[in-house]
Amino acid sequence: MSLNLIGILLIGVIVVVGYLRGIFRILIAFLSLLLSAILAKPFSFTTSWLINKIDFIPLALKPFATLLATGILLFLIFFFLGSVLVSMREGKREEEGLPRIPFWERVGGALLGGIWGLFLVVIIFTGLEIIGSFEEVSERISAGIKTNKEDDFLKKDWFDLGREKRISKGSFGVLKENVQKSLFAPLVKEINPLDEKITKIFENLITVMRDPDLLQQLKNHPEISHLTENPKLIKVAEDEEIKKALDSSDIYALLNNPKIANLTKDKELIDELKKIDIEKILDEIVKERK
Repeated sequence: MSLNLIGILLIGVIVVVGYLRGIFRILIAFLSLLLSAILAKPFSFTTSWLINKIDFIPLALKPFATLLATGILLFLIFFFLGSVLVSMREGKREEEGLPRIPFWERVGGALLGGIWGLFLVVIIFTGLEIIGSFEEVSERISAGIKTNKEDDFLKKDWFDLGREKRISKGSFGVLKENVQKSLFAPLVKEINPLDEKITKIFENLITVMRDPDLLQQLKNHPEISHLTENPKLIKVAEDEEIKKALDSSDIYALLNNPKIANLTKDKELIDELKKIDIEKILDEIVKERK
């Protein structure tokens, strides 16, 4: 089934639901989503105890998981309360001999449902395109290093994805191509935050991290070298469990490590890292290698 058909079907289903349920229930869904997004952080204590007991969620992702769980819980509560009010209104109309849902409400619900459905489709397709972009970059870099042709590899046109036939596309890479060929491609392109600049940073970062010489240059860079003296980062760098997880590419173990989880909560360190122009530094290092 093509992505065009999937997208159209999803929009069609929500249009039908909007027509059957009326504009007020669709508006309630919008408002519930908005309120849950605003109030998720202040009310995160309602789900944090539960998230902390779930072992398969890594420590570094527990704050995000807590916000997500709280948002979903609040959305369900707001939507339920709003639906009760609408049902009471509809019941009162029936008692008065009026249609439970007026025609104009059904038409409005269908139109608003179409907008809501289009929004969901574009968001989903944008997510697929972003994941596909990162997957393609990672595969191209892995292929270049595995063939021991780093110099030639670094001179390649990163965005000519069809030039290297020896690099097979992953599942998300294929989905990305399908998204770019779909009817929704123009809208996805407009809202996709992953532009060429961000992709280039990601490419350069992986290239530097996988090359010992380039990695040493990064460590010796004036804007980076002072970080190597940070006691918090030193503890993380010297942690044997973290080293083992890095060597085995065990992402879950890294995210579940208490020291790494604590770093993600360190506001002072994060503010310091934000001041570093990593794009400029990585670009300088990679260009010097060329």
